[in-house]
Amino acid sequence: MKLEREDRQIEALACCQRTQGRGAADVVARARAVVFEAIALARAEGLADLSALAAPARRPCDTADLVGALSVALLAFCEARGLSADHCERNELARLMTL
Repeated sequence: MKLEREDRQIEALACCQRTQGRGAADVVARARAVVFEAIALARAEGLADLSALAAPARRPCDTADLVGALSVALLAFCEARGLSADHCERNELARLMTL
């Protein structure tokens, strides 16, 4: 199945709601999930001291700026690691859709 990015975004939230209930759409719950996955990624890459990541913010940003920064950082990580971000995203969404 080939879903465009917007379709994958809609389906990703729908999968979260199916497995976690209606509260999964809460932005605080989604932000916690982002932090959880980022910490898991950092640990998988050998970063044991996560306290260094708690540095003060560079500047006040709105949510859209922060989403963009996170997306760009993730794309750069994938490139450095030799991964296709699109492939990783599609595989994870396919896994979630089986739950």
